[in-house]
Amino acid sequence: MNKLPDFFIVGASKAGTTAICNILATHPDICFSSVKEPNFFSSFDIALQEIPSNKLSEYKKLFRCEASDRLMGEGSVGYLNSNKALYWIHKYVPSAKIIIILRNPLERIVSLYEMYDRLGKMKVTYQEAFSKNSYLVKQSIVYESIINYINTFSRNQVFIMIYDDFRKQPQQELNSLYQFLGIGENFDPVITIKNKGGVPKSKLLNFLKFRPLIEIVKQIIPKSVHTQVDNFIKDKFFQKIKLTLKQKKELASIFYSDVQKIGDLLNRDLCQEWLTIDEKR
Repeated sequence: MNKLPDFFIVGASKAGTTAICNILATHPDICFSSVKEPNFFSSFDIALQEIPSNKLSEYKKLFRCEASDRLMGEGSVGYLNSNKALYWIHKYVPSAKIIIILRNPLERIVSLYEMYDRLGKMKVTYQEAFSKNSYLVKQSIVYESIINYINTFSRNQVFIMIYDDFRKQPQQELNSLYQFLGIGENFDPVITIKNKGGVPKSKLLNFLKFRPLIEIVKQIIPKSVHTQVDNFIKDKFFQKIKLTLKQKKELASIFYSDVQKIGDLLNRDLCQEWLTIDEKR
């Protein structure tokens, strides 16, 4: 086959995108990218007039399917906040369907912190990570990115899913997604939430974040059990980060305007759903 994807899952990160990608990759009507998060369209400068043809050819090879009637898609969460990705996707696939998955920013920012910490990419202190000017906070403010996709494509080309809805009623949300993509709804996938979060329970366990060691272990053990081993280690030796009441209130204030605009876009009170603080917890 020699075509570009019909749809893109553009984000947001730490909002259930891996689970949705895995489900769509097993749908009989879909041919999904063989590489997780290719980030292809965010890797070329907008100043270029065209993406080099040899690069496009390499990208197309990520979609290995014989049936020409299957939809092609990929998921790269870096696309949501990328002006490059927005520009190039629209230039090359103006009819593309865009999928955005959103999560309560008070929960998402914790998952982002845990992810960056595990990857050794946390460059600021714990307190700084949740302050107003933190890059974690900036990543969690997404309304402008959403509206840019809607304005560049069209509202009916953009599907917005709420992570909480998917957790509570997965099949209902998936059926809505199938309808949006125009594929068969009589598909009952195995739904698993991967990418458990957390940070080591003590500094003595920080070696569990050492990436070269992790890569060696991944090469030794069968790929089929990577997730089980990862979950076992995180269950035994990792713990979830908990925001203090003060941090929750400060972050809720920072996120309020962004969440309110997203809620208005979706005709629901997301501020009530996401930013109501239970002071007893």
